[in-house]
Amino acid sequence: MLNFVNDELFPALKQLQASPTNNPRGFVAREAFSDAFNYMKNGTLLRQVVNKVDEIDFHSSDERHTFGDLYEQIL
Repeated sequence: MLNFVNDELFPALKQLQASPTNNPRGFVAREAFSDAFNYMKNGTLLRQVVNKVDEIDFHSSDERHTFGDLYEQIL
């Protein structure tokens, strides 16, 4: 999993061809990952984080806000 994240996922997100008008979500993703690096060194822990994030219902306003609050606290 670490190889995929470091060697494929992050580079692909950094190189997304997306404009703010035609693909605003892609544009935001590219900008968010433009200077991002994976600091997780343990694939098992990374998988656990991915599993937890996958449990979030992003259609639920309350869960999105909770996730946003958690993210801000981590920063």
